[in-house]
Amino acid sequence: MSARAPDISGWPIAAQIGMLVTIAVLPLVAALAYLIWDNADQGLKRAGEEALRLAQISALDTARIIDEAQVFLTSLHGQMEAAGDSARTNCDSLLARELAHQPRYALIFLLDAEGEVLCSSRPLRECVSCRDVLTRLLDRPVKNGIIVGEPIWGSISQRWVIPILRPSQTEGKLAHAIGASLDLERLYPLAGRTHLPKDAVTVVVDSGNTVVIRSHDPMNWIGHKIDKPELLDLIARRTGGRAEGPDGVRRQYGTAPVAGTDWTVAVGFPEAPLLAAMNREIIANLVYVAAVIALAYIFAFFASRNIVGPVRRIADTARAVASGERGRRVDPRGARELATVAVGFNRMLDTLGAQENALRENEERLALAIEIAADGIWDWDLNTGRVFFSRQFWLTLGYAEEEEFRERFHFHTALHPEDRTHTIAAQQKTLSDGALFDEIYRLVRRDGSYHWFHGRGQALFDSNGRAWRFAGAITDITPQREAQDALRRSEERWRFALEGHGDGLWEWNARSSEVFFSTQWKAMLGYADDELPNTQAMWESLLHPEDHAQVTTIMDKHLAGELPDYYAEYRLRKKDGSYLWTAALGRIMARDVGGHPLRVIGTQRDIGERKRREEEEKLRQVRLAHSNRLVLLGEMASALAHELNQPLTAIANFASVGVKRLAAPQPDVEALRDMLGMIGEQALRAGDIVWHIRDFVSKRTAKHEPVALDALVRDVLTLAEIEARSAGVSIDLRISGPLPKALADRLQIEQVLFNLIRNAIEAMAQAAGERSLVLEVSVDPEGRPLIRVCDRGQGLGGRTDEELFAPFSSTKPDGMGLGLAICRTIVEAHGGRIWSEANAQGGATFGFFLQRAEA
Repeated sequence: MSARAPDISGWPIAAQIGMLVTIAVLPLVAALAYLIWDNADQGLKRAGEEALRLAQISALDTARIIDEAQVFLTSLHGQMEAAGDSARTNCDSLLARELAHQPRYALIFLLDAEGEVLCSSRPLRECVSCRDVLTRLLDRPVKNGIIVGEPIWGSISQRWVIPILRPSQTEGKLAHAIGASLDLERLYPLAGRTHLPKDAVTVVVDSGNTVVIRSHDPMNWIGHKIDKPELLDLIARRTGGRAEGPDGVRRQYGTAPVAGTDWTVAVGFPEAPLLAAMNREIIANLVYVAAVIALAYIFAFFASRNIVGPVRRIADTARAVASGERGRRVDPRGARELATVAVGFNRMLDTLGAQENALRENEERLALAIEIAADGIWDWDLNTGRVFFSRQFWLTLGYAEEEEFRERFHFHTALHPEDRTHTIAAQQKTLSDGALFDEIYRLVRRDGSYHWFHGRGQALFDSNGRAWRFAGAITDITPQREAQDALRRSEERWRFALEGHGDGLWEWNARSSEVFFSTQWKAMLGYADDELPNTQAMWESLLHPEDHAQVTTIMDKHLAGELPDYYAEYRLRKKDGSYLWTAALGRIMARDVGGHPLRVIGTQRDIGERKRREEEEKLRQVRLAHSNRLVLLGEMASALAHELNQPLTAIANFASVGVKRLAAPQPDVEALRDMLGMIGEQALRAGDIVWHIRDFVSKRTAKHEPVALDALVRDVLTLAEIEARSAGVSIDLRISGPLPKALADRLQIEQVLFNLIRNAIEAMAQAAGERSLVLEVSVDPEGRPLIRVCDRGQGLGGRTDEELFAPFSSTKPDGMGLGLAICRTIVEAHGGRIWSEANAQGGATFGFFLQRAEA
């Protein structure tokens, strides 16, 4: 016989509703029971995931602390190395000063090769137990250059501390070690207290399962080993789960490794509060279910037949809303209870509509943000294998349609062969260890070309530590890479061109004073690349001592902005000990935001050959000037003979008369004395003429020194008047005083002035009328000594200064054309200038000025 459903059509409507309510409520009760159980289970899972997340955060915080300690000790090690022996002598004050800026450390200390304490930021020399602990610490393994010890009770600081050492080795043996002790009480906030719930606990253990840090430590766990198997298993596997702690409290734990150490962080939530909360939720839900059942049966007993219509209207509205129709509302007519339900249902519809609109707007905003983003976005569901690519992603790779992109694009095969290994390895590391994916690689585009991309991504992990989602973005950085490559190639060509020309390159960091010298720079001095260090001290040791002040002054002016470029000529000592003349040309290539120089780049050129030619040219000029003086002397020979003949004739006549008077019976002694005086005067006059000629034709090295021009001019006139009298020319000397002294070589300026006076005398040889020459000595408007020679000769004949002062250009039939050229060379070598101008009354004026000697 088959079972038949009971016929309830004849039952009263209240009974029918009661039966229907019973049938409807029982599945509701079952569903609520399942939801309660599932909510409790999900609550525990969420607690475990939260514990795991906080454990990872605490691990990152703790790793950052160790990294900061490593950076601090490395920086302090560099300071100690740079200071040398003086640092060890005065290291107590140095360490104390460093400790003032590092409040996380209880103390800092320096050990020698035997583990003895050389100095510390706090008194440590009397602590024998500390010395034993530090000696044992040297036997521990070194990771990333750092030794991290077990927690100890500091006898000096009276706190729990963790010793950390940075050893320094020389030729494989310990030279010394710089260490610090981390104050655990100051690490508690960084170990999780700031982001942990009130009843949670953070524990950091080392590889020996010894507690290193605990966020709060009422039971003195620090320094003791954990002996709870469940918790040890979670720490060993570095995963999450339930376990009993050393205090007997069961917790939901999450664990994570501390990067750079052998430590593990465990974060636990007590189960008792979680279970109590779940029990309260279960009781509340049961009460709610009981109330719902009671209300349902009360509703069943008090409903009437006209409830069917309102219920049908509600059902029809619900069905229409479920099918996607919007704007429907229930007519709140019928029984009072159903009318109330209808009003509530309408409010629920309004709320659902508002939420649906908000959700749609958020989805539209997110879609719009993804569409307009410059980066290509991807999201990979590792459980299903499905990958979402934003529109910008496949547009960046040159695809116009998403369908074609999905058919042809596969990440592994799209990678450039040279980038495939390291990119896939980085991706696997992200999926296994949770490391941030941050790589530069090339992907093939639709047209077959490769573009450079910067890929960033992050993986999400479930409670079992397994990655289930991998998302990120890519940015096309091809223009930046091409610009970098072009810059590098340009720099390589620039360096090749300069070094191919024989120039050496140098680069100076104005902030750190670090200097780079190219191989060609060192080869120019006879050194191999590895024979000279790239240091400023090396360059200063090669610089000639006489050139140091000049080079420093020029560089300071360039750095201060007074000179657009740095250019200096100086000598550098070669490998064989000789000095080489070089020319350095440089310019500031980079400045900081404040405009201060950061980097100066320049070249170094061998100018030894040029300097040699300049010295030869100077010597040739001296010889030429000397030859010119000899030529002038030869041309003056007849005038000199006439001039010397006068005093010599007078001497002979006076001597003859004196001899005759001596032969007289009674010689006039007074008259003889006067004659002898006149003979002496004439002899001195002849001697002065000879000495002036000797000085004029002497050959010596030029020497610039302060010279009184009035005395120089009068000495030159002593010689010039000899030729002037022979030519019937008078010389009018006009000195406008007071005159400053000129910075000059006396002999060379005498030659210039003598040449100009002699040229003026010759220019008036054929002139009719008065032959007079005016010699003016004065000061120009800028306070420089000025000399002018004015004649009344034949004039300049329309010739310019370039023609007059050009070598081998002369108006004399037998002239060499070197006089005025030599004059210009000498004056310009003195920092002055020489010129010519026609006189209004006829004749010409030649003038020149010299540099004023500093008082």
